[in-house]
Amino acid sequence: MPLKKILYKLLSGKDQKELVAKAGVFVFFRVAALILGYGFTLMVIHYFGNEVYGMVVLGFTLFMVLSIAGKLGYDVSLTRYVAAGNLPKNELSGYLAQATIRSFLVCAILATPMVLFDEWIASRVFNRLEFAPFLRWTALTFPIWSLIYIHNGIYRGLKKNTLFSIYAAFGRFLLTIGVLLAGVLFFGNRYDELPIVAHFIAIFLLWLSCCWFTYRVFGYSLYQSLEGSFRKFNKESRPILITSVLGILLIWIDRLFVGAYLDESDVAVYDVGAKLALLISFNLDAINSILAPKIVELYRKDDVKPLQTLLTFAVGISAAIALGTFLVILLGKDILLRLFGEAYLSGTGVLLILGVGQLLNCFCGSVGNILQMTGHQKTHQKIMLIGLIVNLTLNFALVQRFGIEGVAIATIASLLTWNFLGAYYVKKRTGLRSYLDPLALLNKINRNG
Repeated sequence: MPLKKILYKLLSGKDQKELVAKAGVFVFFRVAALILGYGFTLMVIHYFGNEVYGMVVLGFTLFMVLSIAGKLGYDVSLTRYVAAGNLPKNELSGYLAQATIRSFLVCAILATPMVLFDEWIASRVFNRLEFAPFLRWTALTFPIWSLIYIHNGIYRGLKKNTLFSIYAAFGRFLLTIGVLLAGVLFFGNRYDELPIVAHFIAIFLLWLSCCWFTYRVFGYSLYQSLEGSFRKFNKESRPILITSVLGILLIWIDRLFVGAYLDESDVAVYDVGAKLALLISFNLDAINSILAPKIVELYRKDDVKPLQTLLTFAVGISAAIALGTFLVILLGKDILLRLFGEAYLSGTGVLLILGVGQLLNCFCGSVGNILQMTGHQKTHQKIMLIGLIVNLTLNFALVQRFGIEGVAIATIASLLTWNFLGAYYVKKRTGLRSYLDPLALLNKINRNG
């Protein structure tokens, strides 16, 4: 069958067309965010050196883990409630108000000891007293990012994909680079903590704009009291919180191990390799951004056929893009790593190991999204916990013996563990197939042809 006809058959459904159109917006902003992220990396390395960048990476690692914990799973619950479309705006405003208050209080509890005892934590936990100012600014920044996550849950439920894409990562790095450039112009490289301070200012500005959209543009109110009970919403968010924390630990715990057991230059090299490997699976994030509300919408109709068609299409597109990206990185790995300096060629092993993991991740499909959006949060939570146990066990066993490559092996092993288990339980719990089945895809095309 000609390629043109195959593409026509694949894009014949309304849901498939919407997925491609809206995911394209996310892809644009995601690619732009990745480029900006690499630009930020190059700026910090150029002006402040590898050691400062290593401490920035540690700060960003804590920032991501703590901000995920601080949002308490409320962002995903708000996505589901908004996407369902059966609640009035005043009630949704009440959920937003309660979620904001509780998230801020939890973040304040987590951040306070980090600010008060920053030097003690930096020297005793990280064995780096010079990390203290980075830790302090991280503690001041992550509560604001947690609140942005919560607002972004509403944008996702409203299918405001452009806005969701901007607040997911693009805006963060765009503003950070802008503020950092201004800081370098005024202060040069005299202050090592300047990159992390620029990050704080950028996140604060982003939060102000986020509030304007939520309250002024979409008409939600932080002052709306909740007429019903918050207990059900909170109960549904709890397993999402645990799963989100487990998920972000699986993504970022490798940096913590490199930072704790190896030196700052190893942290920098590993981080660059890991960031380049993420290029392979960036399209999966784009697809997930659109897929979540569509899963809720189609699954509620109690007819899995249209949803299965959409999932098959989504994983096929994701796998094809990932495979092409992997081949490009495989061929151009030396050129890509040299962009950051000759020393970063030592990250080739990390890039290839993690690249294979990200490729297989795309072949498994949106397992986490499907489980969470179909009400199987607890199953997803248990799967992520198993993955984390595998990660920790292998990291402790491999980091000192094999260095950054050992950490990469531990990371890919845990990634594949929870992906394979997730794909199995998606099929078992929902009857849906998340993973790529080339034969089923070709048979569908031939039947329609």
